[in-house]
Amino acid sequence: MRQLLCSALFFFISHLALLGQNLVSSQFLNDYTSGELFSTFGIPARGGIKLYKLQYTTLDAKGLLDTASGLVVIPISNNTSFPLVCHQHGTIDNRERVPSAELDHFGELYLGSEGYVVSSADFIGCGDSRGYHPYLDAATEASAGIDLLRAVRIFCDQERVVLDSRLFVTGYSQGGHAAMAAFKALESVHSDEFTVTAAVLMSGPYDITGTTRDFMLNETAYGFPSYLAHTVRGYKEVNNNFYEQLTDIFKPKYAEVIGRFQHQPDFGLSALNDTLISILTKEFGQPISKFMIQDAVIEAFEKRDTNNIFYRTLLNNNLYNWVPKAPTRLYYCEADEQVPYTNAIVADSVMNSLGAKDVSSLSLGRTLNHFGCAIPAYLNASTFFRGFQPVATQPKVEGNKGIRIAPNPVDQEIFLSSTEVLSNFVPSTYKILDGVGKIVQTGQLLDNVIGVNDLDAGVYFLTLTHQQSVSVIKFIKL
Repeated sequence: MRQLLCSALFFFISHLALLGQNLVSSQFLNDYTSGELFSTFGIPARGGIKLYKLQYTTLDAKGLLDTASGLVVIPISNNTSFPLVCHQHGTIDNRERVPSAELDHFGELYLGSEGYVVSSADFIGCGDSRGYHPYLDAATEASAGIDLLRAVRIFCDQERVVLDSRLFVTGYSQGGHAAMAAFKALESVHSDEFTVTAAVLMSGPYDITGTTRDFMLNETAYGFPSYLAHTVRGYKEVNNNFYEQLTDIFKPKYAEVIGRFQHQPDFGLSALNDTLISILTKEFGQPISKFMIQDAVIEAFEKRDTNNIFYRTLLNNNLYNWVPKAPTRLYYCEADEQVPYTNAIVADSVMNSLGAKDVSSLSLGRTLNHFGCAIPAYLNASTFFRGFQPVATQPKVEGNKGIRIAPNPVDQEIFLSSTEVLSNFVPSTYKILDGVGKIVQTGQLLDNVIGVNDLDAGVYFLTLTHQQSVSVIKFIKL
């Protein structure tokens, strides 16, 4: 019986540790020389890269712990340290066509070949995570990207890949919206953990209520009605009260088609788009998205009615009404037929009116469409990022530096000991992070004891910051 109880306790503690680990697993996928990147993908590469798939813990659309996936690109270089890029990918046809599975997304490969460590989340509801993808939901876009950054830091520490002090944020199309969401969260919520050096947001829908309202109310043809359908389905994943039935928002013949869409390979976004265009064109002569939508919803948008849950949800996912601290560039092309370039103009105008010190938008061409704009945007983003040099005094993560916790698991107090003289680490500032990277306790280490009686049972990480080093020690709270 005693052996059985010990086995059960070990299983419970191991299970807690597995849930609490931000980095769950890593898998080598492929490598490319600079020549192979050019011959295979047409990428003007400065150097070669290695690709890895990471699994990591994050919260799903309903706030429950989930295991998600993402891609990390490591440069093959003689450099001793590398900047880190939080890259957010664009709209994908189905949940399986993610960066960690396809390995051919231009942005990640190009930036990696330029000498950046690239962190690119597959997003919630895509890749290995469960559920339907909450398309254009800023909160889950941000959390998926930021939690992968944490996992990438751990992975790089394990692989002895040294990150310098720079952190850049970028993304294209939906990735522009997702990158803006991550950028805003990094500066407003996680500034004690991350410092963004600069950001480049490219061809993204930051002004959703403006652009969505326009194509919902104007009787002009729009070739991508599936984006609206995808957004509505995704918001239902975040808020089950978003609608009771799809016919609350869409007229019956369109609701039937949209209801069959699950973001799966057998009926992807392109197939949904073709089907909706076919029905709209047959009935009205051209694809006018307004004609898919119930009159009551149209009326709410005309009135800008914040009591309407659809309009209010879109309003909450606008991402232009804030003030970035880091230098910010908004790239766009004026012939973009998918994401109106006015998104960048609105964001630039509002951010500067609110007092932003270094935000500007830039047109990369009057004749380039949405796909044609992508490569020039990435080329310009890398050029912009190269202008920022690393800060030499950035603290360096050094494992646990001989520091031990006893007992571990912990009940009420952590007692620290060290192979070095512990007084070398006193005074130090400390933080305790939970399993999903949230800071739950901070303080000043004045002796070798830290009280943790107020923490719930689970897995935590103690970080000690002393001079120019950061030590990290994992412990379990009973």
